[in-house]
Amino acid sequence: MKGLTKGMVIGTRIAVVTATFAFASVANANLIVNGGFENPLVGDGLRGGATGWDYWNASDVTGWEDSDSNIEIWESGFQGIDATEGKQFAELNAHYAGGALFSISQTFGTQAGEKYVLSFDYRARLGDEESRASVESNESFKVTAGDLSSLVDDHTTDMWSVFSDVFTAQGSSTTLTFTQVGYHNNKLTYGNFLDDISVSSVPEAGSIALFGLGLAGLGLLRVKKSA
Repeated sequence: MKGLTKGMVIGTRIAVVTATFAFASVANANLIVNGGFENPLVGDGLRGGATGWDYWNASDVTGWEDSDSNIEIWESGFQGIDATEGKQFAELNAHYAGGALFSISQTFGTQAGEKYVLSFDYRARLGDEESRASVESNESFKVTAGDLSSLVDDHTTDMWSVFSDVFTAQGSSTTLTFTQVGYHNNKLTYGNFLDDISVSSVPEAGSIALFGLGLAGLGLLRVKKSA
């Protein structure tokens, strides 16, 4: 009776490894469109041919929606601030003119009851002292998605910080929203920078276990010679 040939073993290994990487890719696929604010390009916005920074109605920025808000996008390196992903990043609060607080959002497909990881980089423009000069400082903002609602108010200006948390989807679609909490009395157009926004599904424990067993099984395969 013949056992597995060497070619069969190698083929099996390739198939399992390929499937594992495909599984990991699907599980970690970013559901957010234009999370690094790379489109449109600075210079094509409402400032017309601008360099350094530009702004748009939020609904004109690929993937994003708004509540009568603008999105200001900066080029990496402008005023000494480098993007964490790509060549551009956004400022949440831009050209405040009174009325409703600034808010930008994006809606994406989810499965009710499933868990997802939200991650993004953020950085404030004003330091602690300047921010605290106003009770309502736009250095603070709220992020909501599914059952997650979190206030970000640490006023970090000298480096980018990373926000990461898990939320549970409440339906077949979920809306991720960033909303300024307030505004600085004397600097109405200052706000937090955002970059590298991502949402990815959390793999089910059972699926992970099955793939782990599959990989472990590869180590038990041996090339058998013909009897």
